[in-house]
Amino acid sequence: MAAAGHRLGGLSELYESGGRGPGTVSGGQGDPGGVSYGLYQLASRTGTAAAFVKTEGSRWAAELAGEPGSPCFSAAWKAIALREGEAFATAQHAFIQRTHYVPAVRAVRAATRYDLDCRGPALRDAVWSTAVQHGSAARLLIAAVADADKLAPRGTVEHDRACIEAIYRRRTAHVMAIAAKSGPAVRRTLTNVAQRRYPAELSAALEMLARLG
Repeated sequence: MAAAGHRLGGLSELYESGGRGPGTVSGGQGDPGGVSYGLYQLASRTGTAAAFVKTEGSRWAAELAGEPGSPCFSAAWKAIALREGEAFATAQHAFIQRTHYVPAVRAVRAATRYDLDCRGPALRDAVWSTAVQHGSAARLLIAAVADADKLAPRGTVEHDRACIEAIYRRRTAHVMAIAAKSGPAVRRTLTNVAQRRYPAELSAALEMLARLG
């Protein structure tokens, strides 16, 4: 269900890269994924940045021949964004949609017989954000749908709200569990995500639900 002027992934983009654009490069400190790149912060240590270069980003593969996370790779990434920002952003969005969002939606549909991609912008953006950040996105989303099913009928705004709230509740618990087993630097980063980012992102998602559905 699309809304005029709404771009799927915008909520995640705001909280992943702060709206700084496709050339965003993180410092990597305290991040278990290492130095991360672009609109949705494609991680270097997990191989996500490298996978992008081999697929949707292949037109820039010659420039991005260095090791993701290295100074030369980071410099090349920024240079491409300055020169071809729109095309670079489109490629990053297409990559995440294919590799993260669509598989998560498909897994939830198979497990619950509920197609989250047919819902409004707010819920879809919450799903996109979850898919971008968590390797266990499908498990978290399936559990969130089950939580919402106890509170409202599927296909209603009330169910969408319950599902969004459950998504962030479960993401918070998941991240805090990882933080508890991590070293001090990673623990600080993850605790900040759970205690600052998620409440703000949840509030933005619920405002979007009220405005756009």
